[in-house]
Amino acid sequence: MQHPLSSPTPAPCPDYRTQPRAFLRALFDAAVRDAQPLHGMRAWLPAPPKGRTVVLGAGKAGGAMAQALEALWPADAPLSGLVVTRYGHVPPRPAGLAERIEVVEAAHPVPDAAGLDACAAHPGADPGAHRRRPGAVPDLGRRIGVADAAV
Repeated sequence: MQHPLSSPTPAPCPDYRTQPRAFLRALFDAAVRDAQPLHGMRAWLPAPPKGRTVVLGAGKAGGAMAQALEALWPADAPLSGLVVTRYGHVPPRPAGLAERIEVVEAAHPVPDAAGLDACAAHPGADPGAHRRRPGAVPDLGRRIGVADAAV
């Protein structure tokens, strides 16, 4: 059975000498497919650590990256976290994909109350960071990162 987020294996590339338009389309389709988080992230994931894995992320692609990580991470390995993404950038959740990472929509690039509240409510967040550095979101990082934390 195929995973709900995965796509079929691409067809062989057409001959560029006899089918130049089909060849270019196949290259484009392959590039777009490989740029999707589900496919691009797979090769870079480490093995699950002992204990739990906590994910913190921010950015427009954060919602899609969080879903890809949830799909690729072993179901029996503890995974949790928080990702803050721009309003309207959370893709529809595929049926059957468990939500293990909380995804919150907020303003970008200047944080609004939704982003600040999400950061302050997350365990380990520094709720006073935005007061010491106006305009800064409490240290979430600029992209999804996988952090090992033995518990």
